[in-house]
Amino acid sequence: MYVDLAELAYNKAFDPAKTVVYKVDSQLFPTSEGHDLLYLEKLFDNWNSIIPAVSPDYKSGAQYVEYVLGPHGFFGKPPEWQSKRPSPGQIQQAVSQIIQARNQTASAFIDADWAKWVVDKSIQMFKYRVDKHKDIVGLQAGMVVAQDLIDAVQMTDELIHETVALGKYQLETWTDLAVADLMFVVGTANGTSASSKPLQLSMVALRSVGGGILDGLALSSSIIAKSLQLATDSALRGTELGIQSIEWDQEVRSEVIEIGNNLSSLQATVFPINSRLQELDDARRNYRSLVAEGDRIQAEREVFRQRAAAIIQGFRTRDAAFRVFRNEKLERYKSLFDLAARYALLAANAYDYETGLLHTKAGQEFVQRIISSRALGVVRDGEPQFAGSNTGDPGLSSALAEMKADWDVLKGRLGFNNPDAYGTTVSLRTENYRILPGTEGIQKWQDILHVARRDDVLADEDVRRYCLQIGADKGLPVPGIVLEFSTTITEGLNLFGRALAGGDHDFSQSSFATKIFAVGVALEGYRGMEDPSANSTAVDFAGGTSPSDPSVPFLDSKALSATPDVYLIPVGVDSMRSPPLGDASEVRTWAVQDVTIPLPFNIGGSGFSSKKLWQSSESLMEGLFSIRKHQSFRPVSSGRLFGEITSGGGGQLEPSQYTNRRLIGRSVWNSKWKLVIPGRELLNDPKEGLDRLIQTVTDVRLHFVTYSYAGH
Repeated sequence: MYVDLAELAYNKAFDPAKTVVYKVDSQLFPTSEGHDLLYLEKLFDNWNSIIPAVSPDYKSGAQYVEYVLGPHGFFGKPPEWQSKRPSPGQIQQAVSQIIQARNQTASAFIDADWAKWVVDKSIQMFKYRVDKHKDIVGLQAGMVVAQDLIDAVQMTDELIHETVALGKYQLETWTDLAVADLMFVVGTANGTSASSKPLQLSMVALRSVGGGILDGLALSSSIIAKSLQLATDSALRGTELGIQSIEWDQEVRSEVIEIGNNLSSLQATVFPINSRLQELDDARRNYRSLVAEGDRIQAEREVFRQRAAAIIQGFRTRDAAFRVFRNEKLERYKSLFDLAARYALLAANAYDYETGLLHTKAGQEFVQRIISSRALGVVRDGEPQFAGSNTGDPGLSSALAEMKADWDVLKGRLGFNNPDAYGTTVSLRTENYRILPGTEGIQKWQDILHVARRDDVLADEDVRRYCLQIGADKGLPVPGIVLEFSTTITEGLNLFGRALAGGDHDFSQSSFATKIFAVGVALEGYRGMEDPSANSTAVDFAGGTSPSDPSVPFLDSKALSATPDVYLIPVGVDSMRSPPLGDASEVRTWAVQDVTIPLPFNIGGSGFSSKKLWQSSESLMEGLFSIRKHQSFRPVSSGRLFGEITSGGGGQLEPSQYTNRRLIGRSVWNSKWKLVIPGRELLNDPKEGLDRLIQTVTDVRLHFVTYSYAGH
């Protein structure tokens, strides 16, 4: 019987205490309840169908090894194991990430299913209301017609009754007239006086005719009034139906809008699902990568052991010194090759950071080729040579030669030999925190400085990691101010990511990379600072002397040190755009690790390591990835001192005494910066110095001397 893999993965019919063996391609794999699809994909090559079978020869501890599988499908520890691992393994962490990503994916699907249910129910209710509204409108129209017919019949009946009554009245009147006339004739025949009878007859006739005319007019007026009443009632009922139709149209529009909103909510769930699926796929890739790495280590260890066993077996009786020297040379070659491969990879990463061209699939394959290479290649006179073909393993030299050839062309094409130089001074107060200049925003600005004040800046991990010798000699706290901000180069935003407004600064997106040549900091309102004299050289050359400053800083109750120091450290990720070689560009980010190049021989005997070159775990005297920390530099008291920065001859940027060049080569676009102002450089009492600084400094300005590449 063939069982589908997904059905097998979540089959709850088996007894958890019973060991079940599945036969796939003539191999038996014991397992228990709760299989995971990812595990079965790796465990079985042919996963289209599985034949479940219990081996009659299965014996615990004799032929097979029993494994405990959790409900997620990965290996777990037996329930009798109560201890905990002192350090979880990488694969165990990767499994945990897969389980977490799968749960988040399931949650995203549940949200999408609920949104779909809401849309379906909204549409069903809308259709139901439309259908019922049609029935109600039909019934109401029938009721209106019936009411019109009833009113018409009633009006006709009333008019008939009034006409009959009028006719009866006229008949009685004319009958009376005829009787009066007959009596007149009879009276005349009997000799009665005829002088008054004609007059009486005429009066009766006049009354009959006049009454008939008036009754006819009254009947006509009644007919007109009732007809108008009937028409008015019919029109009112039609108007009510029209009003109900307009109200229904408005209700339909409202419900359609609601359905549209529900549909938009449903469509919005696609992006979380895609993100969760990507996270799940990344977690699975990471898991498979770690498992593959473990397999390679096992295979390498097996090969190493087999080779060592063969060497021991084959050269057991030979000279021991020969074997020791041979192994030493092989180990030295392996160490040096690993070092060369690591430097080649660093060169590729530096190439990618400068050019931004290795984000494509081909670029990633090129980097992977360096990682997987196990040969040096051909090097002639210290220059790596191109192998001519990538078939097999061309070695590290071929990859380095290809990078060198492309770099020689890109230097001119991307503008590396002719950058655009700019000097830009920005304000943290107005452009980042959006605080009004002048006295209106001074209190809010001081609140910002108070929030950024730290009793010990060393409590900040980034400050402790990247600031050079900022800690006190005796391990005491270091009071200071730490201002955090981010920068960006985005359309419609200023440098700090705020909506671009009047007076703001930004950098052009037409340059794929805008990098820092030097930075400077101006503390506006700082009292007692000794700024570099911009005209001292000109005055001395003219044979004159510059007058001394008439003010005496130490007499000012809020004066501070003349030479304060600040740190400006990028602790986020650098962002740049890829060169638009085909009129298309995308934003790329790098987690830049600013590290040192180790000393190969350490001829000065610095205390990095006492091991030999070829014996060191890093194959060098010091660690390969020692962090290069940032030194402090002096700010100025006004942003006007920075002036205009231009490029010198040969496309080289000119240095300045107002700026620091420690960040040269880093991108202006960084997700997090930290400006650190230590209190120890302000006054002997750092807390008092920080109090005076907060009271006097009205703005902090950053000056960036940058160079940009168009990249086309």
